[in-house]
Amino acid sequence: MVEPDAELARIVAFELQKALRLPVKTCDPRDLGGSKCDGAVPVVLPSKAKLVGNSLPEGMELIVLQIRSVPSALAKARPNRSAAPPGANVTTSFTGRAG
Repeated sequence: MVEPDAELARIVAFELQKALRLPVKTCDPRDLGGSKCDGAVPVVLPSKAKLVGNSLPEGMELIVLQIRSVPSALAKARPNRSAAPPGANVTTSFTGRAG
């Protein structure tokens, strides 16, 4: 995971590691090209693709992660937006007044 923000890199690497069987390590874009990256497959968040892509050694391929927003991910998990989640108390009008 190539990311200049060490904390963000740590979070994304943690999430990637849960889904992958390969080891996931982090590095700063300035560290690309050293022996630390030999045999690595660099991945990057979309916002850093251009920055990191320009820093890659010749012949090294970059994988840009596809990111979904939380609302769009939830919309796919619950396609009927008008349906309330189980256990939710839904009212259609507000009858009380602040006094």
